[in-house]
Amino acid sequence: MRVFKHGLATDPGEQTDLSAKEPEKAQALQKLFDQWNATMQPPRWEDQRWNGEESRKEKKRVKRKKKQK
Repeated sequence: MRVFKHGLATDPGEQTDLSAKEPEKAQALQKLFDQWNATMQPPRWEDQRWNGEESRKEKKRVKRKKKQK
């Protein structure tokens, strides 16, 4: 995953990526995030839509459409 660093005080729309200008700061922030993330519990569910699969509603709609033909 690519790291992005933004200066929210001067760039509230997060249009400018500062990670190339400040690679040490970006690496330090990534290290802090990784440490924090390691303490988190894994999700107790899996939403297949995040993995590119269509929703159940869409699957049912497609299935019904095929039956009608």
